This record gives sequence, C-alpha cells and structure tokens, in this order.
Amino acid sequence: MKVSIITPAYNQGKFLVETIESILRQDYPEIEYLVIDDGSTDDTPEVVRPYLDRLRYIRHENIGETRTVNKGYQLSDGELIGVVNADDPLFENTAVSEIVRYLKESRAAVAAYPDWVSIDQDGKVIEAMRQPDYNLENMLATFDVTLGPGMFIKKSVLEAVGWRNEALKYTGDLDLSFRLAMEGELMHVPLVLATHRVHAMAASSTDQGEHMAS
Repeated sequence: MKVSIITPAYNQGKFLVETIESILRQDYPEIEYLVIDDGSTDDTPEVVRPYLDRLRYIRHENIGETRTVNKGYQLSDGELIGVVNADDPLFENTAVSEIVRYLKESRAAVAAYPDWVSIDQDGKVIEAMRQPDYNLENMLATFDVTLGPGMFIKKSVLEAVGWRNEALKYTGDLDLSFRLAMEGELMHVPLVLATHRVHAMAASSTDQGEHMAS
C-alpha cells in the first residue's frame, strides 16, 4: 500500500526540519512525501532545499491551509493519505507502518488515527492524549472530537466524500471527520504515534491575512 504524506507549510521554518526528518525516518518502505509551501515569507524554501532529492516541494501564493491541503490530496498518488503539519512531527519512526498494519485488520475501516502527545516549542512532551474509539454516534453526542494528528485516510474514500470544505476556515478537518464516519469505521490505533505542538507561532501565523487556519 503506497502512502502519501502531505505537509502544508506556512512560516513554520523553525520547526520544519524536525517534521521533515520525522517523515524521512519512517520505516515504512513506500512513502510519497509532499511539502506544500503556502507562500511562506520566512526561510521555508531554504529549510526544504537540502531534502529536495527525498521529497516533492511545491510552492504557491498564499491560499490558506484548507485549499493547500486539498491541493495535496489531489496531487497525491498513495492509496492512503495523511496530513502532518509543519510543526507537528510524527512521534515514532514506526508511525506509518503501524497505521497501515491496523488498517489492514478491518475492511470496513476508511481511516485510522493514533493516540498523540502535545509538545512545547522545544519538543518536550506536555501531555499524552489517549483517544477514544470514535464512531458517528459518540461524535454527534459530544462533539468533543480530537481527531487530527496522525490520521490517515483511504484516498478512495476521500474521493467519495469530497475534500475539506473550503468554506470552513477553522473546522474543515472536523467536518471531514464526520463525513468519513458516515462512510465507515474510523480505526483507533492505541499507540502514541503523532504530536501536536503548542506554541505562540501557531496562533500568530493563523491570524495574518488569508492564510492557513488550524
């Protein structure tokens, strides 16, 4: 199973090397890696340059995170697609192989998501987030849904349900998660495999003009 990983990047050069290397260290043999630069004004192009022989780098004028991710979905060739944000490195080198292993256990699964940790700007673990077994019923009952970090989706299902809703600035990934849950099983991988970084730049960079919403 070929896996595509998309990293949308907007002015996160400070953290991007850590994230790129977390992808390139994965032990899974068949990964297509796309870094899509949403018009960064920092050193992102220079940060990516040493890795150009190991990933695909695409740069466009600033269009926002949702449209950038959707562009990545459409450019990806993998049977399975995941979004790994520029400041949220994968936590384990086995992350992709574990996701694939669990997905193969259920023909009804349309996506898989792991447990994850929140980290600070220096990469120090703040808190572990143990995920529940999500389904449409409990998602609708609570709306307390922390899907996102480390989630991988079957491309065939993405094409069936549609990409992220570009009219939703901040909740496009949540909306997509609900549509996926209507299609089939969301497979919980009970391993800490991903991260979500908490830092000041995450807030400031989403408040500048028409760019990437978290």
